[in-house]
Parts: sequence; C-alpha cells; structure tokens
Amino acid sequence: MRIGAAVAGLAMVTAAAFGASGAAVAAVAVAGVLALLGVAVPRLSPVAVLATIGVLALGTPSLGASTLAGLAAIGYLLAVHADLPAVQPFTSQTMLGIAGFTVVAAAAGLLPVAPTWLPVVVPVLVVVLYAGALTAVRSAAG
Repeated sequence: MRIGAAVAGLAMVTAAAFGASGAAVAAVAVAGVLALLGVAVPRLSPVAVLATIGVLALGTPSLGASTLAGLAAIGYLLAVHADLPAVQPFTSQTMLGIAGFTVVAAAAGLLPVAPTWLPVVVPVLVVVLYAGALTAVRSAAG
C-alpha cells in the first residue's frame, strides 16, 4: 500500500503543478517532498495535502487539474492510512462517496457565479452533504 500511496501523492502534486508559475513552482517542490515524507510518517500526509492546496491557490490551475489533484489527494490519504485497523479504504461505499463528491465539486467549479456569497454558503453545504452521506452509510450498515 505504501507504493500506491507514494504514486497517489506524486499524482496529486503533479496534477496541481499544471498552471503553476513563480512561487507556486517552489511550493510544488515542497508539496512533493511532503507527499513522500507523508508515506513514511502518516501524520505528515494532511500537511502534504494542504501544501498541494497551496500550490493550487498560488497557481492558475484548470478545473480538470484541480479535480484530478483532489481525487489523487483522496487516494493518497486513504492509501497512507490503510494500515490502521479501523480503516477500510477502498470499499464500494467509499468509491461511491468519492465519485459523488467529485461530481459535486466539479459542478460547483463550473457554475458562473460571483464568489462574493460563495464562502458563506459552501461550509453549510459541506456540512449538509456530509450529514447526508453519514446518514446513508449508517442506514446501509444498520
């Protein structure tokens, strides 16, 4: 699983690197090193994902590159933490959730809206979607 985690981590950083220039290029190198360190030290893996988000924020990535970076980040975090006894990373429910949230995120990226109200609505929407996913998982398990 460690090789898969390393591949997913590097794929995450590579996808985020499209559209990077200036300071984002230096952030790509930092994110890549952190992604590889996160495989050996799993507590660093969220830092690698945050560094990749920084690369996306500093650059001008396309929607496709951002979506691929997000998908790779999910695979990276799941693969890094797959050794934990409570984690069953690649189940059908997990894959369905990943696909669903990816479609929602890509659709949100396609909306031609002024972002003035978006920061207010998105956290509420994320909580509602998370609660809905949690309810679906609980009803399927029980």
